[in-house]
Amino acid sequence: SCGSNAYECTLTYLERGEFDKAVSTATAVVERAPRNVHALTLLGIALTGVERLDEANARFREAIRIDPAFHPALKELGINEFRKGRLKEALGPLLQVIKLGHADEATHLYVAEVYFAQQDMRAAIPHFEKSRNLLIRQPVSILHFAMTLLDQGEPEKAAAVLDQLPANDAMSRFEAGMALGRAGAHVEAARFFAGAGKTYPDPLAA
Repeated sequence: SCGSNAYECTLTYLERGEFDKAVSTATAVVERAPRNVHALTLLGIALTGVERLDEANARFREAIRIDPAFHPALKELGINEFRKGRLKEALGPLLQVIKLGHADEATHLYVAEVYFAQQDMRAAIPHFEKSRNLLIRQPVSILHFAMTLLDQGEPEKAAAVLDQLPANDAMSRFEAGMALGRAGAHVEAARFFAGAGKTYPDPLAA
């Protein structure tokens, strides 16, 4: 029901979100081919799915030791290190993916978030710019992108980014108003406070 071999079954289970089964089948593949970087990476992804991040990262590092340019393992390692709050450890693999020419929007977004967390706003901006299609589905990242622009003295661009927040997300729109207000963009701030409206938990504050 999952495929003709353990590798195909692993792919099927990952697509279904059946991560426990994917761990089992991927482990079987790795036992037979311990230097197969694709299998090691799939096992790492499966382990990530069951929140065994340190074990997953060990598999990604094995794949990278075998092939330092294997960008799927580099990307997954960087994302997991970010999730663990290890920003310096996250940045290296993600930047290597970019250097190798295999960066997608997710890679750029995680790099941007690392720089934002490190308060390096200037470095964050170009990576937020390169992740716009993914960014618009992440209200927190929209806020962070706008904050980097405000930090660099670009309130109009920040307001345009914040306009991508969902109309019914009162919490995010209130935070947008706060960020704009702190930057001195009071007219735009008022617009977002009005957008938070009666659905914000404290409508009088809005």
